[in-house]
Amino acid sequence: MDRSRPHPLQLALALAGVILAVVGLVRLGQGRPDRHRTTATSAATAAATTLAAADGSSAPGNQAASATPASGEVSVDIADFAFSPDPLDIAVGTKVTWTNKDSFAHTVTATGDASAADAAFDSKRLDSGNSYSYTFAKAGTFTYRCAIHNSMTGTVVAK
Repeated sequence: MDRSRPHPLQLALALAGVILAVVGLVRLGQGRPDRHRTTATSAATAAATTLAAADGSSAPGNQAASATPASGEVSVDIADFAFSPDPLDIAVGTKVTWTNKDSFAHTVTATGDASAADAAFDSKRLDSGNSYSYTFAKAGTFTYRCAIHNSMTGTVVAK
């Protein structure tokens, strides 16, 4: 008997085991709004990265940070319990608008020194579909979080 190649039935059983393990991990992450990202989202991102690398295109998250910060108006999505893009590089004077695309409420709450100018922004509760805008008038690095889901954090770098 040739032992150098696995039997097709062994391959099928191994594949079925991997699929069941992934399904189990996805179910484990469901119903847990305190999770930063679900396993399914991470798996989808990894798959997109792998496919893009295979065909030579750029995948989300694989793009180098731009040397020129964004200016004017910039949008940040709140989805899958994360802020995207993060970190966000902008020019001073840029208006940033966060839009909640999750089915859960979130906030955009500054975590820096609340007495400092441009560090006291707070959206209050943003239900699904709602937006909040803030214009960054001074240079600096501004951290923020969702006050409802503390694992959700973001950073704006105004230059």
